[in-house]
Amino acid sequence: AMAPFVPGQLKIGAIVEVAFSLYKPL
Repeated sequence: AMAPFVPGQLKIGAIVEVAFSLYKPL
């Protein structure tokens, strides 16, 4: 699922990373 670099996938990944950072600001 990483081979096809789809803008949507990248955006979702970024949102997930930000969400984790906000939920776990350690």
